[in-house]
Amino acid sequence: MKKDYRLHNPSSQVLDQPGVPRSANVPAILLGLVLPWLRLYFVVLTTLFFWVVFFLTSTALFAQLPPDGFSTATVGTGWNQPVGLTFSPDGIHTFVWEKGGKVWTVAGGTKGSAPLIDISEEVGNWRDHGLVSFAVDPRFETNGYVYLFYAVDRHHLLKFGTAAYNTATNEYLKATISRITRYTVSFGGNALTVDRGTRKVLLGETRQTGIPILHESHGAGSLVFGTDGTLLVTTGDGASYAGLDMGKGVVGVDNYSANDSIIYGRTYAEQALVDGIIKPEENTGVYRAQMPSSLNGKVLRLDPETGNGIPGNPYYNPADPRSARSRVWALGLRNSYRMTKRPDTGSHVPADRNPGVFYFGDVGWGTVEELNVLDAPGLNFGWPIFEGLEWNTAYPYRLTRNRLAPNPLYNGSGCTIQYFSYRDLIKQPVLGRQPSFPNPCNASAQIPSQYTFVHQRPVLDWKHGDSTTARVGIFNGTAPGSTVGVIKVGAAGSPVSGAQFGGNCSTGGVWYVGNDFPAQYKNTYFHADYGTGWVRNLTVDGGNRLSRVNAFIDAGTSVVGMATNPVSGGLYYIQLGGSPFAQEVRQITYSGNRPPRAVALANQTYGPGPLTVEFTGNTSADPEGLALRYAWNFGDGSPVSNAPNPAHQFTAASGGPARYDVTLTVTDAQGITSVATLIISVNNTPPTARITSPVNNARYSINQPTVYNLTASVTDAEQSGTGLSYRWQTILHHNNHEHPDPYDTNRATSAEISPIGCDGETYYFRILLTVTDAAGLSGSDEVRVYPNCQSGSPDVANVAATAATGRVTINWTNPSPEVDEVMIVAKAGSGVGAVPTGDGSTYTADLNFGGAGSPFDGGKVVYKGKASPQVVTNLTNIPYFFTVFTRTSSTWSEGVGVSATPTGKSTPVLTWPTPASIAYGTALGTAQLNATANVAGTFTYTPAAGTVLNAGNAQALSVQFTPADQASYNTANALVYLNVNASAGS
Repeated sequence: MKKDYRLHNPSSQVLDQPGVPRSANVPAILLGLVLPWLRLYFVVLTTLFFWVVFFLTSTALFAQLPPDGFSTATVGTGWNQPVGLTFSPDGIHTFVWEKGGKVWTVAGGTKGSAPLIDISEEVGNWRDHGLVSFAVDPRFETNGYVYLFYAVDRHHLLKFGTAAYNTATNEYLKATISRITRYTVSFGGNALTVDRGTRKVLLGETRQTGIPILHESHGAGSLVFGTDGTLLVTTGDGASYAGLDMGKGVVGVDNYSANDSIIYGRTYAEQALVDGIIKPEENTGVYRAQMPSSLNGKVLRLDPETGNGIPGNPYYNPADPRSARSRVWALGLRNSYRMTKRPDTGSHVPADRNPGVFYFGDVGWGTVEELNVLDAPGLNFGWPIFEGLEWNTAYPYRLTRNRLAPNPLYNGSGCTIQYFSYRDLIKQPVLGRQPSFPNPCNASAQIPSQYTFVHQRPVLDWKHGDSTTARVGIFNGTAPGSTVGVIKVGAAGSPVSGAQFGGNCSTGGVWYVGNDFPAQYKNTYFHADYGTGWVRNLTVDGGNRLSRVNAFIDAGTSVVGMATNPVSGGLYYIQLGGSPFAQEVRQITYSGNRPPRAVALANQTYGPGPLTVEFTGNTSADPEGLALRYAWNFGDGSPVSNAPNPAHQFTAASGGPARYDVTLTVTDAQGITSVATLIISVNNTPPTARITSPVNNARYSINQPTVYNLTASVTDAEQSGTGLSYRWQTILHHNNHEHPDPYDTNRATSAEISPIGCDGETYYFRILLTVTDAAGLSGSDEVRVYPNCQSGSPDVANVAATAATGRVTINWTNPSPEVDEVMIVAKAGSGVGAVPTGDGSTYTADLNFGGAGSPFDGGKVVYKGKASPQVVTNLTNIPYFFTVFTRTSSTWSEGVGVSATPTGKSTPVLTWPTPASIAYGTALGTAQLNATANVAGTFTYTPAAGTVLNAGNAQALSVQFTPADQASYNTANALVYLNVNASAGS
């Protein structure tokens, strides 16, 4: 499996893309409360942490509690970014897929020992992209077909099958495609295997035929089978979420601004044009969602055998069944991450054009989240002209032209509008009649109907940052021609009852038809919002009209996928996020008796052996107040203790570090159990970790990607080398949600930071490192880097600092376009907070840190110029922080920071052999004064060369060596003894 050495693997919540959804995995206020405690644990690992972390974990789990009588439990362990689960039609087989490219089976609640299939080599697992969806054929028991929907690694896309292909290479943060493939599963009893030779590409066989990915999100969505056996597919718009992405335009034309051009430059559209991933007419940013000729922002309907569009699709062309138009079923989607079919809807005959009724969330941009219902072909859900029930706050005010919708009245003089704008072509519905579409050149003429759409409004929307904004659509009257309006859920006169709520990321949901929940839940719909962590239960009539919204889980779930077993029922969801960060498959069941909550605490968790630990278990609790029984397994082979608060002594037979996994099982009076675990580490202390690069609070460029080398200073009193495991993670924080990248287990690696921010919203990247020793203790550190919003000069890239004795070498790559000057400031102990000013002439540089460099914010200017690398000397063995600024005219960047700790000065090694005896009268020369050193320098001898010594034995000769590099080396001295023989006859 390929590794990503840049940490986007080096890898991901507005969550803004199918991959991991767009919205928050934890509210900002909760982050503020929890992170200080987490930092306490990761830095000092005091005993207090273990009391704190169990309190926080228990709080997070209880925040996920459904109503009385329901309980939740984890399914399997050891997941790595799970994003979805589903079942075989007979309910026997459970499938869980991970973002990196693995699909697992689960049997009896246990994850399989090996993945069913692993396509990690082909999958582009970066930001919100990866293996996003997986589906099982309705006739799985007879044909064994399974379907995978994923982003393709660009290197694999362009180089696979050529001599240039390398299985260890990834190419991320560049243009690529999403692809759908089919494999065949073989049955051997209950054991399932996949023959890789059965791989068949249904969509995206070449870079020209895939679903374009032109930014960090909004790629692959869901795979869902219709009742008629056709395969429905949701896709994202492929556009940027970090501003108005209208593709390539001309500044000043159609309200296209200079900032629009900047946003366009941060996408991968130009590269995609060169590659043929998009055609020139598709270079319209978010408006691809409104183009039937584009695969972006759509629901597609495919033949699962060929990948072709289905006859009866609204734009089907029998002469070109694989075209985008032939495959489109609905349009106007932004980021439709999860979709599900309502049971018992649809026809079994594809020609009936009725695959069923589908419910999906569409992740909003800056304001509104949606729940949509798709029940007919050709529906247009409005993005980007509409967001939620109403007009979008920005895109409709642009006049972006649809080059595929020519104005028949255009004549170049009286009518100068050659193409209709996208906002001309879609209108809100009007009760009982078609809305009017006046031609902008002549209001009495209508726009041709083949170009126009009526907005299919969501059945429910809710806004960001406000818990009182859940709304449904209505008409403002009952007479034909009445216009549309909105009304809040639960308001007087509203057709929908329930309490108000808000949210940040409409994930999706599942219909529940089982019999194991109370009767009021049968034939209802569950929907999740990732950003605020809630799950709600919706009552919908046979005409798909919403009547009630009930809270089911209020917060804490971070759901990225939901499912129910078609035979045994139960409600399952994937938890990916939260604080502490969770990667879990969870099942909700109903029994009338909820399980107890096990809480295991210890007064100390590490120390020299024999180690006596006092455990506390009586803070465990039962929701119904039932009495609890306790069972402590200390993990060392000793008898189980049934005391609620036992004490136990741990020893390590070898005398070295030893780990013991302690388990507390609590059981209520009806036999329901719950488990909590602790790690006790004997003869051990936790490692300490300090990230040395990048520097905390460094500023990254918003003009171009910034690559940070990730390095750390790590110490451990008991273990080193392979005894320590590293886990880096880069997380994009956006407003109140986060996009986590995959873990990177390399000791030193790099992270590529996208040029995101400075648009009025809150962005920064968190870079975390956790180092764990072989006996289970960990130490962690975190730094944050922020967008450089004042930078008028592009920053350097690939900044690295290499420490040696008394010196640090700074390497970097100069930006393009070229800057006037690079200036490096060095500071001991911390980074600088100021930014240079002026044309640079007032600053003097000296690479000798003790030299004449200009003082700057507590540090010194050590270099001016543009030649990399440079060596800063005369440093001691303490941390130094180096900030590399660029200057264009009198405008400076805010700089890129890096740190390093030189070793102390070394003492040169002198070699001076004992000289042979000489006769009296012989002057000292090179035969006697011939010391050598392992470094360059000068020798000063006493007595000096040319001296004639008196006769006598053991006369001392000394030398003082002065190294040429006095910043790195001390002076050194040596002494030998010389015998001077008396002359003959004296």
